[in-house]
Amino acid sequence: MNQVISKDGTAIAFDRSGKGPAVILVTGALTTGADWALLAACLAPHVLVPTLVMSGGASYPFMYETARALSQAIPHAQLRTLEGQTHDVAPEVLAPVLVEFFKG
Repeated sequence: MNQVISKDGTAIAFDRSGKGPAVILVTGALTTGADWALLAACLAPHVLVPTLVMSGGASYPFMYETARALSQAIPHAQLRTLEGQTHDVAPEVLAPVLVEFFKG
């Protein structure tokens, strides 16, 4: 994980992967799946890396709808719903899902 410090001193963590121009997505708290559907459709032809889209089964419905829209728009993306989890996923639930995904 990389980190930069903003002008006000806030640490911002980020991941970098793939090649080509950077894509930075910052979501707002009051968005819905519909808000991101067009963006997902525009980006989909250009996403050339394995993609895992996740949502928590106990999260608000709009979060699942956002994850579903992204997973349908990105070719070969995998959608996983982590049952019983909210937006704050427990590490012991998340870790095995990521291990499975990275093993291919």
